[in-house]
Amino acid sequence: MASVFSFFFHAFNSPTDMTHCYAVGEASGPNQHRYVVAQTDNRYDHSGWSHVLHFFAFNEPHPGTTRFTVGKASNPDRQMIEIKDVDFNYDGWSHSTHFYAFQHPVPGTVRYVVGHAGGNLGAGPHRMAIKQCDSDYNACGWTHRLHFYAYPQRISTPVRFAVGIAPNPHRVFVAQTNDNYNHSGWSHHNAFRAFSSPVPGTVRFSVGHAHNPDRVMVQQTDADFNFDGWAHRLHFYAYTQPVPGTVKFSVGHANGPHRCMINRVDHDMNCDGWTHRLSFWAFPSQ
Repeated sequence: MASVFSFFFHAFNSPTDMTHCYAVGEASGPNQHRYVVAQTDNRYDHSGWSHVLHFFAFNEPHPGTTRFTVGKASNPDRQMIEIKDVDFNYDGWSHSTHFYAFQHPVPGTVRYVVGHAGGNLGAGPHRMAIKQCDSDYNACGWTHRLHFYAYPQRISTPVRFAVGIAPNPHRVFVAQTNDNYNHSGWSHHNAFRAFSSPVPGTVRFSVGHAHNPDRVMVQQTDADFNFDGWAHRLHFYAYTQPVPGTVKFSVGHANGPHRCMINRVDHDMNCDGWTHRLSFWAFPSQ
C-alpha cells in the first residue's frame, strides 16, 4: 500500500495534468505504410507525416496500468510498441518513448489496437499501425500485435476534499482543502481526491449545506444543491464503480435533523443508525 500512496503523493501534489498527450502520425509508401507515437500536445503533421489521433496516458506507473515501450528504427523512419518494463534497445530498435496504459477496460477509456506488418510477416520493413477500434487489428495487411486502453481526452489532476466530523448530533462537513479539517469544533475524519471538472467515466456529486447545526448532505445530481432547505456548497466528480487506484466511500444519512456521514468502507452505510444513501469511488488521501 505504501507504493500506491507514494504515487498519489508525487502525482497529485503536482500542478500538471494526471495524463499526458501522445500524438500518432502516419506515413505511406509501397510496403512502407507506418505509424509513429510522440509525447506532444501538437498534431503530428510534419516531415511527410499526417496526424491520425491523440490519446492520453500516464508517463509514470499508475495503479492498474502496464508499461508500453516504443522503439524506433530508420530507413524508413518507423516505430514499434511492446509491453516491456525495460527500454526498447534491442533487435535493431532504439528506445523512443514509453507510456503507461490499461490492458483492460476502465471507465472513461477507449480501446486502441496495434497491428504490425513487414519483416518476418511480409514485404517491407517491420512496422506498425495504430487506430481506435473495439476489434483486433487483422485487416488491410496488418496482423494484430497488442491493444491498450487509454483516455480520448486529457485527465486533470484530482483535488483534495477533507471531511470533518462533529458530535451532538453526529454529522460531517466537507471542504476543498489540502489541510485536515480540525477547527471550530470539528475533528478531521477522512479525506479523498476527486475531480473538480468532468472526467470520462465520472458523475457529478453536489454537496449542500444547512445550519442549526452546521452540516452537509451529498447527492448525485448535475444541479447545484439548492433545494429542500439546503444551500449549495461545492461539487466534485467521482466514479460510481471501482477504478484502479480508487477506494469506496459510502454515504449514510439520518434524521433529527437530516444529516449525513461519509466513511471510507467497503460496505454500504446501513449501520450505527445510518441508512445508506449512495457510494462513490475516489482516490485516497492521507
